[in-house]
Amino acid sequence: MNAIIKITGFAMILLGSVSIAFAETLGSSNDLPFNENQEEVNVSIKQNYASKKNHGKKTETLFGSEEFSVTGFGGPIYSMSNVEGKNYHFVGGRGGAVFNNTFVLGGAGYGLTYPYKRQDFADSSYQGSEDEVEMGYGGLLIGFNMFQKSIINVSLLTVVGAGGLVVTDSRDDGRDGDHDYNTSNSDEFFVCEPTLMMHMNITKWMRIGAGVSYRYTRGIDLAEFSDSDFTNISYVFAAEFGWF
Repeated sequence: MNAIIKITGFAMILLGSVSIAFAETLGSSNDLPFNENQEEVNVSIKQNYASKKNHGKKTETLFGSEEFSVTGFGGPIYSMSNVEGKNYHFVGGRGGAVFNNTFVLGGAGYGLTYPYKRQDFADSSYQGSEDEVEMGYGGLLIGFNMFQKSIINVSLLTVVGAGGLVVTDSRDDGRDGDHDYNTSNSDEFFVCEPTLMMHMNITKWMRIGAGVSYRYTRGIDLAEFSDSDFTNISYVFAAEFGWF
């Protein structure tokens, strides 16, 4: 019986020694190789993440970014104003480039279509030989489109430029059919006309619009005509073609 007890005790002591030695070996291997490998893996992950992040981020520029876009439009425009009971009718065209669906830069021009008889203008009873009136103006078109991608959108565009007013004899035609103008029956003027319009997109390439403008002229002083004859609010209608 005593021999069995001694053998059992010796076996337990031996088993305990082996267990302690194995635990120490395992612990030392975890403290060095495992931790070093873990740090290397963490550093590698961070480097890969930073590399992908920098690679995915593109340099931002004013004209080279993917968000930059340029479209264009053009079309006829009609305006009508009332001065002292007389309706003045202008027909013309405008167009330009649209940057990022917002900023507009282009040109516009208008010509007076009615009245063209001098006696038909407000407070005029002219009966002389220079019985016709011709007027035109145009210049730089600049402004903004708002909500251009919506079916209903708004634009605020301004024409800044110059124009000419002429009174001429309807019977004074040259061989080429043009009137013989001179400085005594013509005048030049400055014009600025902001226009606020509401548009409806009919298709991706066509829209129609209506709005109001205020035509301001400076420099008209010809016979009975002055700036007050053409500085006024106008009602504007347009059809525009392009890519909206």
